[in-house]
Amino acid sequence: MQFQKQVLLRTIVATSFIVLSIPGVASAGDVAGATDPTWGTGTSQPVKLTPLNPPAPKKKRPATPRYRADWDAIAKCESGGRWHYNGPSGFDGGLQFLPSTWRSVMKASGYGFARYAYQATRRQQIAAAEYLIGPMGANPWRQWPYCWRFG
Repeated sequence: MQFQKQVLLRTIVATSFIVLSIPGVASAGDVAGATDPTWGTGTSQPVKLTPLNPPAPKKKRPATPRYRADWDAIAKCESGGRWHYNGPSGFDGGLQFLPSTWRSVMKASGYGFARYAYQATRRQQIAAAEYLIGPMGANPWRQWPYCWRFG
């Protein structure tokens, strides 16, 4: 067994391969220079090791509203309950989103709904509003200063 261990170590050193864990044979610490990240690379730059099983990418959290709201009552106050309202005020949809707010919610949430709030469905506008006051942390009293009291 001792002879096999020496032959294996010589082979490892001669070919610049490192056996990291073979029980009872050799470990990285047994090979001279194996703990140096630049050893055997021919450069002075450390070798970047990547895990065999990288962690899964984090998923975006679904909208979890911090406040309970009657979105139909808020829409009735904001736009007369017309979810596809596009009036001259510059606010769109049943919940009267500013186009810039709508775009930022779409970008942050990854929802990818319609380009403007008035083009989105009632459910999509509600999902966007819940994302706005949930994960994005907006204060509903600032988003709907008068009509939030009806929600």
